[in-house]
Amino acid sequence: MDSRDPLHLHPWLRALWHVLRDELSRAGHQVALHSTYRSAEVQDRLWRQGRQDPGPRVTNLRGGQSWHNVTSSDGTPAAAAFDFHWRTPGGGLPFASTHPWELAGVIGERLGLRWGGRWRPLADRPHLELPMTLAEAQATSVQPVPALVIINGTVHGLLKAAREAPGDVTDGAPGGKHYVNTWR
Repeated sequence: MDSRDPLHLHPWLRALWHVLRDELSRAGHQVALHSTYRSAEVQDRLWRQGRQDPGPRVTNLRGGQSWHNVTSSDGTPAAAAFDFHWRTPGGGLPFASTHPWELAGVIGERLGLRWGGRWRPLADRPHLELPMTLAEAQATSVQPVPALVIINGTVHGLLKAAREAPGDVTDGAPGGKHYVNTWR
């Protein structure tokens, strides 16, 4: 199975996908999900590409090692990663290097995600993932979505855990409480 369905994303990541998509739209760019959940078999097929099968290498991870392969404890897809592509007028190339990948990556990182565009030697610009282990992703896939951290009207990620302390995240009230976001 190779899915593009946002319902196959980890619920926390699904919330952040919508924020990323909306922020890029406000900047004049249209994006769509290219890959959410992948079965181990599909992941293995992608891993063989460029090694045993023709084509360029597209992943360094085998089946069961990718954040795309995460399921909840009942086996429901809950991918902790997604790949996206650009929607281009007139049928342009959805993965062209001329797209503003850096902008999308910076927004994703601001939301607390890991961006594959920083990876070396095999950069994966369309890839964003939750910054947690595969076991943590599976364990949290059945938990409620944490609150969004919003500063001056801009979403800055999910508030996984917070403690009162001097910091840059506030409840918005003048003289209100300040929190340190321990998500990142």
